[in-house]
Amino acid sequence: HIDYAENIDKALEKSLNVDINVAVVDIKISDFSFGENNIKKILDAGVFDYVLAVIDKKNRGKLIDKEELDVYSYLDSPLDIKEFRLVINNIARVAELKNDVREKEKRLLHLDVINEIARKTLSCIDEKTLLWDLAELIQEKLNLFNVNIFLMDEDSDRLVLKAFAGGFGDDLVVGYCLRLGEGITGWAAENRQSLVSGNVKNDPRRLQGFAFEDIVNSELAAPIIYEERVYGILHVESREKDAFSQDDLKALETVADQMSLAFENLRLSGELLGSKKLSEKINDSVPVSILILDQEFNIEYANMTFCEISNLKRDEILNKPFKEFLSDELLKEFDLESELQKIIDHRISISHSNISHSSPYHADKILNITFTYIEAGQHSRIMILIQDVTEYTKKTYQLSILREISLAMQGVLERDKLLHLILTCVTAGFAIGFNRAFLFLVGDDKHILRGIMGVGPTSRDEAYKIWYELSLHTLTFKDYLEKIERGDLVRSNIQESIEGVTFDIGSSKNILTETVNSAHYQHVLNAWDDPMVDEEMKKFLVSDEFVTIPLIARNKVIGVLFADYAFSGRSITQESIEVLSMFAGSAARAIENARILEVLEEKIEELQNANIELAKTQDMLIKNERLAAIGEISARLAHEIRNPLSTIGGFAKSIPKKYGDRERTIRNAKIIIEEVGRLEHILANVLDFSKQSAPKKVLTDVNEMIKETLSMFENAFISNGVNTVINFEQEKLEAELDSIQIKQVLINVIQNGLYAMPDGGAFDIKTSADNGNIHIDIIDTGRGISSDYIENIFEPFFTTRGNGTGLGLSISHIIIQNHNGNITINSEEGKGTTVSIFLPVK
Repeated sequence: HIDYAENIDKALEKSLNVDINVAVVDIKISDFSFGENNIKKILDAGVFDYVLAVIDKKNRGKLIDKEELDVYSYLDSPLDIKEFRLVINNIARVAELKNDVREKEKRLLHLDVINEIARKTLSCIDEKTLLWDLAELIQEKLNLFNVNIFLMDEDSDRLVLKAFAGGFGDDLVVGYCLRLGEGITGWAAENRQSLVSGNVKNDPRRLQGFAFEDIVNSELAAPIIYEERVYGILHVESREKDAFSQDDLKALETVADQMSLAFENLRLSGELLGSKKLSEKINDSVPVSILILDQEFNIEYANMTFCEISNLKRDEILNKPFKEFLSDELLKEFDLESELQKIIDHRISISHSNISHSSPYHADKILNITFTYIEAGQHSRIMILIQDVTEYTKKTYQLSILREISLAMQGVLERDKLLHLILTCVTAGFAIGFNRAFLFLVGDDKHILRGIMGVGPTSRDEAYKIWYELSLHTLTFKDYLEKIERGDLVRSNIQESIEGVTFDIGSSKNILTETVNSAHYQHVLNAWDDPMVDEEMKKFLVSDEFVTIPLIARNKVIGVLFADYAFSGRSITQESIEVLSMFAGSAARAIENARILEVLEEKIEELQNANIELAKTQDMLIKNERLAAIGEISARLAHEIRNPLSTIGGFAKSIPKKYGDRERTIRNAKIIIEEVGRLEHILANVLDFSKQSAPKKVLTDVNEMIKETLSMFENAFISNGVNTVINFEQEKLEAELDSIQIKQVLINVIQNGLYAMPDGGAFDIKTSADNGNIHIDIIDTGRGISSDYIENIFEPFFTTRGNGTGLGLSISHIIIQNHNGNITINSEEGKGTTVSIFLPVK
């Protein structure tokens, strides 16, 4: 593109609107100085890359000699077009070379910036410092007007300005926020892609946050993204329009990618550092010693637990051989070096339990030790876990002994033996090991706390004597238990001072009564000055320190256990109080069980005496009942017999008087015979009732037995117009029973049914089996029984028949009961009666 201007001023004016590279100045000969001044003016403007001077050959030397005139070339006037084209082509080639050099320099500069970012990233672990260093580095190296670094705040979902460098100095504010999509920076973050704006004043996406940003004409925003996560935005600004080329964009995107790696490394480093610190804190807090050995079996790591047990600082432990910290006995026990080498060679784990260990660094301990192979990096390691189980082992043993004692106490039912066993266990070395123990129990009236028993020495000399004897002949719990079972109870001298002591629970204010009222243990450290230790208690005190434990059974305090280290001088620890409290719970239950047993024995004795008296009373009642029954039966028999006897007597007396009247005499004799038969029937029923024998059970088919019974009444059914309907649920229904007695029941029921159907009717007889029982229903369609009579239907001599004895259903009821069965009667007047019989199969 070529343009023409009449003078220098117009040429400079045009250059403001058009990008012109070469200025060609035609210097007229007539006004040489004017032309010279024009060249100076255009050179000073600095808007052209190249300036050419066109002048005739005569005057060219004058210009060339002017050193201040930095003209690219002097052309002869008039202008030779070929020469001019040649000069312009040379300028173009030089420009291309310069552009290539410039681009290469820019690329080198970009690489230099990226390398510098990587270097700073590796050397810096503080994010804030890194951000400011990166902003300054990018601004200086790439010669940018202003550089801003925004980071994404995930909680608020906003971009926050964290660091900046360049032309605005300190006018920008750290913490300035943009929402996603807001401004060119927010757009790039929301869309996850770079954005270049060469004329931001005409770009609707542009947001001017500060007034002084009015001088900015170009912006570039590149997202800092790592694996879909937007860390932030690299935002740069220029005062020039269209300031950023595609190469600038690629360079800044590369820088943004490098920054994303830097931030991800910082995040991972932070997490790794946090995990390392957390791991160290966890390892230091666990109550297990943790060691890491290298391949030479030197200690590479030791947690704080091991340091504290060894009473050494970590620096005094690291890089030292592990064997230095073990006793010679322990080294010999499992051949340490050979075992460690085996772990390395075979990549296995080895454990040792309950190892006794002596060391100059700590008291004797019982340890569980585990050696485990671990692979870390290129080298193998051995992790050692050392667990101190000394206290655990002691507690386990103590708890097992306490359990054994608790079980033993449940089996000792004599109170004195039990109490002696309890106090012995409190003072014995194999159990809890106090020097003295006293037992106080709450009285039956719940108001008095009474001293019952005491065990322990009365003086230091006696204590030493006892301990000396025990050292020579150690007794186990089994030995003590056998002595107590044999009754070898040695009455302690201290028993005298405890046995007669009593305290009023309501009015006495001392440690013992407070233990009862509060139901909590009391630990006294200064007994002689304690206001709750009264004069009565001081009579049996020896030392300043003691403990009282409530004995609680069924949520009630039944007594108090007192214990002290009167002569050994030991302190009462919280652990010993806890053990004593556990023991007291079992002791309280054992004492309560023994007390309940005593009460039960007294009650049993009372019940036995009462049973003897009851048996005597029962015999008298039975005799009286028999007499009453005999009297009732006699009265009813007399009533039943009186009528036929009167009839017999009357007709017998008339025979002599009317002897000549043969027919009358025969009729009266028949009546006498009938009444005698009636008497015999009454007596037979009475005998059946009074002489009921035990059933002789055999396996019987109930259905066949019913059929046989019904066949006995075949003529009676026909003569009375009675039909029978049989409904057997099963073809064969067997049960163990006395068929003769059950037939008698069926006969009695059928006879009653026939009597209730004088004008004919029907029998419906059903059988079924359910839940191990046989069910027989005999249903008639007779007159039924009045509801007033149903309740008395099974009573002896109760009858609604004029010629009945009232014993048939009573006898039936007894027979069924003797078979462990049941018989019921349901009846409705005018409709009929149902008799249901239930018999067990066996």
